[in-house]
Amino acid sequence: MKTGLHAAFVLAAAWLLAGCYESEVPLAAAPSGPLDARLFGQWKGEGDDEAADRLLILKFDDRQGYAELRESQDQDPGRFRIYAVTVGGVAFLDVQEVPAGTGEHEKHIFFRYEFAGDGSLSFRMVSDRLIKTRLTSSRALYEFIRRHLNEEELYEEPTRFTRVAES
Repeated sequence: MKTGLHAAFVLAAAWLLAGCYESEVPLAAAPSGPLDARLFGQWKGEGDDEAADRLLILKFDDRQGYAELRESQDQDPGRFRIYAVTVGGVAFLDVQEVPAGTGEHEKHIFFRYEFAGDGSLSFRMVSDRLIKTRLTSSRALYEFIRRHLNEEELYEEPTRFTRVAES
């Protein structure tokens, strides 16, 4: 089963089904710093070219990014606001869906990410398996993740993307 970025970036309903942790509060009161410039560009998920997820990440401003995830060529993409948070020296993205014209506040979901030596990008979504209660402040959430940073149960399986060469 494909989890991680794919399961969480599509729609909020998919997030619930995938077992990700959804939060009313962000992981930090403010971004830790600018987004890693290596994130920007077009990415292709694992699988054959026609069936692979497509991810586009753009710089929005000095602290935020905009991401689109398209599951298939004939579907509208999911649209997301992202920003970087560093927890215990580990890079995370705080992600919120950008609803189409509703103005509703969307919940936050979180991804640990890292780049491999070959330039590929992997995401591990924070799961709801370890977090048994709703953490109602960014400080409590941050501290919980920091304390459990290296526990496998905190995350879903990784999802890997490779950069799409610009034509």
